[in-house]
Amino acid sequence: MDFDNAQNQAEALFDSIEAVEPVGADLLPGKLFDEIGFNVIASPLLKPLVLSRIIYPTSKLKITDYWQQYHGIEVKIDEVYRYLDKLHEKEKHRIEQISFQHTQRIMGSELLQMVFYDVTTIYFEAEEDDLRKTGFSKDGKTQHPQMVLGLLVSRGGYPLAYDIFEGNKYEGDTLLPVINSFKARYGFEQITIIADAGLMSKANIEELEKNKHH
Repeated sequence: MDFDNAQNQAEALFDSIEAVEPVGADLLPGKLFDEIGFNVIASPLLKPLVLSRIIYPTSKLKITDYWQQYHGIEVKIDEVYRYLDKLHEKEKHRIEQISFQHTQRIMGSELLQMVFYDVTTIYFEAEEDDLRKTGFSKDGKTQHPQMVLGLLVSRGGYPLAYDIFEGNKYEGDTLLPVINSFKARYGFEQITIIADAGLMSKANIEELEKNKHH
């Protein structure tokens, strides 16, 4: 390097750079996304949405700014919202199936010795609608409409299935729909279910035992 002309050389170097793009997102979580099998879903929006949620968790509007600034991806916010509707209505079961198959590869015969179920609430800065209802909020946001999210996981916390419910739904009433749907899809005759006392009501326990679960 010609140190007598360092300034000009530095300017020439920087002028020759056409783009700067962070690659860390694809090197680790992006590779895991592909190895799990989610890359078989054709939408170009799924992977950026998932990686952004891990690396830069923020509103959908800010995510589109993040994509534009750091990755040169131009997506209108309306496209994101439309895709989320499609994801829930048409691709949810495929997502669950991929996750289940990945968990099955990891755990093998131990997969369904026991499963764990719990719920959380997610609130919105929006008006009520058919899904978003005011109810008991685990975040203490009782003034906001919300939805209830139920998640079924294996030992080790690997996700198996999920579903969403109206925000004013009693959490105990979400257990059986998730378990029964999961059983119907994969044909398991007997499952050992772990959940807290708020979910294991007398009626739920009786129904589970009637269906030969533990």
